Amino acid sequence: MTVALTFNNIGITNNISMVNLPFPPLTQPDLLATVADQFCNSSSKPARCLPDRACFCTHRLQVALNDVVEMSLIDDADQIRELYHPFHLHGHRFIVMGQGQVPPGTRRQVDKFAWLKAQAPRRGGMPDSHNPPYKDTVSIPSRGYTRVRFRADNPGFWLVHCHFEWHLGIGMSFILQVGDVDQMKKPPPGFPTCGHYRPDAESILGMV
Repeated sequence: MTVALTFNNIGITNNISMVNLPFPPLTQPDLLATVADQFCNSSSKPARCLPDRACFCTHRLQVALNDVVEMSLIDDADQIRELYHPFHLHGHRFIVMGQGQVPPGTRRQVDKFAWLKAQAPRRGGMPDSHNPPYKDTVSIPSRGYTRVRFRADNPGFWLVHCHFEWHLGIGMSFILQVGDVDQMKKPPPGFPTCGHYRPDAESILGMV
């Protein structure tokens, strides 16, 4: 998973800028079928998205309930220096398995992932996995990486995002779907529902 901030102020993860759903999927999953074509990930993008451009869609990663998930978060913004993205995972806690710098001159994403994969067995200085400190937020070093691991034992739709509100607002986030909808807790009867915040243009014009 690579994160980056572009010169034209687009926040991206894996070259996808998050477009939020018009409803909360955790409490209104019955509406998911109405936006099925809005979901995407790095291997499944809308036809309108070009390979070398940021894609605007609802970035969703799906994992099975109780899977052990390991994520490698890489800062891919070479143009912006000394900016540490604080990434936050909702609904779960994780342990940090590795953190450091990508070798200078490693520019292509595929080369960064290949280098990081080769480092996986080396965890010097990281917490012992049998009794580690748990976290829900961690910084990604500037031009570096952080590797985290957690058990996906809480079914639902959980936001993973940069905790700089500006970065969250311009798309540096994605949805982690844990389990299938029928494995998720149902909202209580009468729980309030909501939609998008866009006002009706005609009603506003009528007030002028």
